[in-house]
Amino acid sequence: MAIGTESALYQTIHRQPADLRRVLSEEWKPAAEAATILAGARRVFLAGMGTSYCAALAGAWMLRAAGADARPVNSYDLACYTDAYRPSEKDVFIILSHTGVKHYSRVLFDVARQARCRVVAIAGTEAAIGDADAVLRTTQRETSAAYTSSHLCAMAAIAQIATELGDIRRSDGTAGFRRCLEAMPSQVEEVIERGEELAPFARRSASRANYAVGAGPNEASAWEVVIKVREAAFGKIDGLGLEQYLHGPVVSLNAGDGVLLVNYPGASTRRVNVAARVFDMIGADMLVLGDAPEQPTDAAVFPLPSTDEHLSPMLSLLPMQFFAYHMAAAQGVNPDMARRDTPKYHAAIAELLRA
Repeated sequence: MAIGTESALYQTIHRQPADLRRVLSEEWKPAAEAATILAGARRVFLAGMGTSYCAALAGAWMLRAAGADARPVNSYDLACYTDAYRPSEKDVFIILSHTGVKHYSRVLFDVARQARCRVVAIAGTEAAIGDADAVLRTTQRETSAAYTSSHLCAMAAIAQIATELGDIRRSDGTAGFRRCLEAMPSQVEEVIERGEELAPFARRSASRANYAVGAGPNEASAWEVVIKVREAAFGKIDGLGLEQYLHGPVVSLNAGDGVLLVNYPGASTRRVNVAARVFDMIGADMLVLGDAPEQPTDAAVFPLPSTDEHLSPMLSLLPMQFFAYHMAAAQGVNPDMARRDTPKYHAAIAELLRA
């Protein structure tokens, strides 16, 4: 059983700078092709499931910065409730799939064809892709069930499309994207080098309730860490957008519970600082990812490199990956198998895939 540094999860996390450099070196041409397709679209539907849906959530912020009417949607919903979305030849689908084998992602190619929508596909380097008008490739298929690098690279691919689209539309919102993306691989490397700093907080979190909170683009990171922790460590964690969490669910927070709070400079800064004070007053064990709160609290801070807020999920997700990895290691859990090495879960997952 591969645990700790022998796990595929650990090794893939550390592979991310190289994977990202490849995408940012080789995928600009298809990104420009995709941007040309999006430039004339009425709406852009970004469709994915699981981690790919988190990429769709983050990517929609990037494309909106470029002036697109970008709408993240779960692949299942778009495939099964197509009439509610009324896609037409004026719309574009961006279909995100790590492997290209998930049923509802494949169905979307048929949905797009029937609606006469154009399709941009973002998928792994080995994934079989349907009838797409442009294809951006991310990484080789990951051997860990807890996907990391393919998620980072999918967001990078969307950022490339947004950069090119912003150039076409002369959008101020994406003016700094290209410069930020040039710096991103080195920044990712810098964060990964500090990954061991997350171990003490993760060990404390293994046996308690935990909450992840992010605002704006970083709501996607809060959702993504829930997937990673539950897949890799079977941990207890919930994630919500900041204001959604503050409007009711915050009363379930108890002293000693863990809170992961993303604090990147931007429109949500003031409210994030209010939330940090509230969590501190309740007595949460808080880890702030990004900038330290304006008022002193007992929170630990994991600083993150500076980048455009729209691109910041590409960095805020990294400590969350380490959080999941360290929690799994603390419990002696294999983070790669998603319980497929347990007979009843193996049978249940097989039934799910057959249905």
